[in-house]
Amino acid sequence: MPSSRHVRVEVEGVVVADPHRPRILFETGLPPRCHLPKADVRLDLLVCP
Repeated sequence: MPSSRHVRVEVEGVVVADPHRPRILFETGLPPRCHLPKADVRLDLLVCP
């Protein structure tokens, strides 16, 4: 469901994501989860193991 909440993701003081229109996923028995638009995420900071 689209959300008007502002979500900011920081790791050790570095902003990794700063979307203003995340999507919130609600599933029975699980905590709510935020899905962030790819364009709002600093992909250059993410590392695949």
